Amino acid sequence: MSESQLEAVGVERVAGALTVLSELVVVGVVLWVFADDVVMLGAGALWVLVSAPVLYVALARAFRESV
Repeated sequence: MSESQLEAVGVERVAGALTVLSELVVVGVVLWVFADDVVMLGAGALWVLVSAPVLYVALARAFRESV
């Protein structure tokens, strides 16, 4: 490869690296801004996953005892 081709490849690599880094920064900022919402959403989903079976078992026992 000639020197100009090597320089072009180097410029493309730097541009690609800068693009990836800028996208990571944007994702980081978005996650930082919405981190509390993401945590609350995850906590809510975990609460549903844990409480639904417990509630089902409690209601099933109460129904069996009442019949």
